[in-house]
Formats: sequence, C-alpha cells, structure tokens
Amino acid sequence: MTTRTHPDLPLLPGYRVMETDPGKFHKSHTFERTQDRGVVVNLDAPGIGGKLLIGQKPRVQHTTRQIIRGAGSGDILAEEHTPAFIALDRKVLRFFAYYQEGVTEARPETYRYHRCKILCYLEDDSMQIIESKQDNSGIPQGNKIRRHLIPKPGEVNSFYRWDDLNLGMDVEIYGVTYHIVDCDEFTKNFFDRVGIKLNRNEEYPYDPFLVNQEKMKPHPRTTTTQDPEKLALRQFLRNDRKVLRFYAVWDDRNESFGDMRQFVIQYYLSDDTTQVNEVYKNNSGYLEFPTFCRRQRIPKKVQGVVMDAPRTATITAADLMIGRTVNIFNRPLLLYDCDEYTENYYR
Repeated sequence: MTTRTHPDLPLLPGYRVMETDPGKFHKSHTFERTQDRGVVVNLDAPGIGGKLLIGQKPRVQHTTRQIIRGAGSGDILAEEHTPAFIALDRKVLRFFAYYQEGVTEARPETYRYHRCKILCYLEDDSMQIIESKQDNSGIPQGNKIRRHLIPKPGEVNSFYRWDDLNLGMDVEIYGVTYHIVDCDEFTKNFFDRVGIKLNRNEEYPYDPFLVNQEKMKPHPRTTTTQDPEKLALRQFLRNDRKVLRFYAVWDDRNESFGDMRQFVIQYYLSDDTTQVNEVYKNNSGYLEFPTFCRRQRIPKKVQGVVMDAPRTATITAADLMIGRTVNIFNRPLLLYDCDEYTENYYR
C-alpha cells in the first residue's frame, strides 16, 4: 500500500489520498484454443493481479506435513525446514480396493469385480490407481488412472488426500465407486503413528469369473510313469560335462602276437555313454589310432550283430569299479586306477 499526496493540498490530516498498488497486473488464463475451438481450462481463475472475483473464496489446502505435525507425530518427518518432497520421498500408502462392473453381453456372468490398488504419494498428495491383471480377462488392465491430484466430486478446488481414505468405505473417483477392503503393513503402521484409527479389513467378494478361470486352468498330470524324454533332459542338465575317467589294461599276451595294452575309459554321466581311447607307448609299432571305441552306449554282452540296446542292458557307472573287468565288445579290460574327480564321485 502506497500513499500519494496531491501537490495543491496541504499536509494536514484528511487531505492525504491512500491508494493500493497491487504490484502485478497480469490476467488469469481461462481459455485455450484446441482444434479451432475454445476450451475452458480454469473456471476458478482469479481476477487481474490474482485478486479474487465476486463470489470466490480463498483456497485453503492443508498439506500432509501440516496434518502429520498437527497429530503430534513429527518424528515421521525430517528436520523442520526440510521440503516435503524430500522428507516424504518414496513414502507411498497402498490400499486394496475393487469396483463392480455390469456385464450384459455374456450369459454366464452378469457382473464382474475389478481388483485395484490405490497408491497415495505423501510427498505431493497425488494418487494413482492400478488395476490388477487377470489372465484371459479380455479387457485392458494395468494403469487405470495416472498419478495426479484427484478432485472430489461436486467440490471446487478440493482433492482427495490419504486421510480421506479408510478401510470399508466407498470412494467415488471419476464416476466409478471403489470399495476399499484392505491395505499393506506400511499403511497400517503409518495410520497408527499419526493417530488415525483404521476400520476392520474385509475380504474380496465372490467373483464367479475368477472361479471359472481356476476351473479352466490345466492341472498337472499325476501319473506313475514319467516321460523318458523329460528324464533324459533332467539327467543332461544335472550332469552335463561331468565325466568319469578310468585307467584299464587289456592283457592279450596269451594269444599270438598279443601284448599288454593300456586304455583310458571315459564315462559320460549326462547320457550314460562310454568312450575308450588307447594309450600308445613310444616306438610301440602299432598304428596310432587313439579311439579304440567311439562314444556310445556299450552293451554288457555282445552276441551276433549289435543293435541299439536298451539302457538297462548297457554299461553304467555302477558297473565301473577299480579291480573289475569290463567287457568292451568281447575285449576284457581290467580297471586298475582312476582320476581324483572319479574317486570323489564314488565316495
């Protein structure tokens, strides 16, 4: 407020003119031009310089910080001068709710319940509603209402806050009525610290759609016999790159031109196959062809032409022991040693 004095008037009481200088003269933004049409964006805009028009009331907005300190629970916040967006950062209250929707196109059901989560962000009193996803529901789900200040129906410049919500109550948001049934543990502790009593939690109502969905889910087969392919895959994933190594000899000196020949037997635990490699000495006179028997399932007994024998009739890890003689296609190989990994495997 400023005082202006006319130069022709004396400086006496009653001759001074008091004038108010608003300091700013901008006009409020009320309309916008969208797609060649005028759209009202703010009906409650004040007059020139922010002065309230006739019939307008000053907006009184209590922040979450004021509510918490008024309840005598200032320890929830940080220091006195810490901004709310820092003191209440990442503090979110979560309520579980649902709303009912009528179904007229389907004969099996006439209504359906949509389960939602109402998130209240304490740093700026904004809210967000996320609808829980259901399999094969046929409707869009997920983020139902984005995070923002949600206005109360029928009120001007009034928005929902966390202290407007409680268990067992109905909340109308943009024409949809949500019924709150429960909240998480953090929300319960927060309400208890600020001195607000929560109502008793409730259960979700009976939903025939969810019951039918549970009946349509495939149940696991309970058979006594297991699929051989699954057993083989499980064995491969469990024992891949695990190999047992034995050292063996074949004493063939009783035959003409016979000799004491050394071999390395490798048994692969991933698929129960065996490979036999011959170890040659220097100047042995033999043609150095190290693979004596390629990797395969070796049958325990060989009679005539060998075909694909079943796994039960082939050599397994239980047949390989130090001191035993293993028949490799009618060649008796005596096992006399093994490596350290094989020794630890049989312990």
